[in-house]
Amino acid sequence: MKTITLSNRDQKTYKVSGRASLLTELIEQGVDLPYGCKYGGCITC
Repeated sequence: MKTITLSNRDQKTYKVSGRASLLTELIEQGVDLPYGCKYGGCITC
């Protein structure tokens, strides 16, 4: 288990397992991030 801190989101920390993409793990924890790679709109994040 790894811990990351998102500096642009009030310095919150999140635990991630590394078994899925960082994006997937953060979305599963309710983090609202801009992304387009799930539907072919790359360069969003």
